[in-house]
Amino acid sequence: MNPASFPLILLSPVSDAKYIWSALLLEMEGKFDAAAFIRLLGEFGLDEVLGQVPCIVSLSDPTDLPDEALHELPAEKIILRLPAKLCGNGATAPERFLKAGFRIMAEGLPTSGLMAGVTSLALPCPAESSPGLAAMLARLPGPHLGGGADSVSHYTHGTGFTWFSGNYLPRFEKGKGPVSPHHQFLLLRLLALVAADSESNELEAIVKQDAQISYQLLKLVNSVAFSLPQKITSFKQAITLLGRRQLQRWLQLLLYAHAKTAAPNPLMPRAALRAELMESLCAGLEGNRESQDRAYMIGMFSLLDRLLGSAMKEVIAPLGLADEVVSALTERRGTMGAWLSVIEASERGGSELSVLSTALTSAGIDPLAWAKAQVISYRWAIPIGKEE
Repeated sequence: MNPASFPLILLSPVSDAKYIWSALLLEMEGKFDAAAFIRLLGEFGLDEVLGQVPCIVSLSDPTDLPDEALHELPAEKIILRLPAKLCGNGATAPERFLKAGFRIMAEGLPTSGLMAGVTSLALPCPAESSPGLAAMLARLPGPHLGGGADSVSHYTHGTGFTWFSGNYLPRFEKGKGPVSPHHQFLLLRLLALVAADSESNELEAIVKQDAQISYQLLKLVNSVAFSLPQKITSFKQAITLLGRRQLQRWLQLLLYAHAKTAAPNPLMPRAALRAELMESLCAGLEGNRESQDRAYMIGMFSLLDRLLGSAMKEVIAPLGLADEVVSALTERRGTMGAWLSVIEASERGGSELSVLSTALTSAGIDPLAWAKAQVISYRWAIPIGKEE
């Protein structure tokens, strides 16, 4: 398939009321392309991603998903979202999907009841909870999807909704984020030392000042992934075994990690997704390893102003970052700044797919490369988004 003929596809995270990622929402610009979706599942690896969470697939016209394509799709991993008018009593459109084992989610309020087999509704999040709406949602098994969730009130007052989609990116007050200011200061100091290629002794001295950092460092190094034949005897040894590149990425992610006593931080999986999208876009355009690391850093740091409650220039000033990184983060300038603008456009959701299309064109990214980058990135970010 020619890159120019591949449709624009958007994958968005769906979370529960505690901000834990629970599903993906797939939308396409224009007519649904079954062949492209099948390719996304098989060749690009989306089927592997759906081993972790199900996928809600928006389908405005049931005829766009023919019978021959149904047999190539993992029905147990997919929820088909259809307009409510096609799911009312006496409707026949969803019957073949139900027979094939798909779950059906009706989008919008039904006017005359729903046919048997429809299990959930997708509705815009109301400004305030409604007893009538909650009672209606309770009649169906769910999970029900509240769309356009862009404030904490949607999550706390969305009575009857199990899942939420939207662009909720909280901005914490300075010093009142999910991680203590002292902890954040030490992490930023460690990142500056790593970027300056400082000696392991200097890194070890910082690690020793924080029990949480030192504990998580040893836990990471002793994970199954390393299969160490020997016991760790010092923090310096742990730093050496981990490696500077992996240490840097781990510290970047740790900035967003919530304390065990606090609620999950919605910014953490978003930052991880942005970082991996930036790196994947860079790799897809044949950027070298150094460029990929730089792109990853820009994505990961792009929400630090919201996390720390300060202007981006103030937050990154102590880190001694390259000019390209600073201009991308503060002004969205340069190639990587354009990629970051693409990612921000994608977070606006399906109603703004034309904005995303324009941003992709401006950044020189075709829909095929964008689709591949999304699948790669969700494979990395979903486990982080599912952590409690």
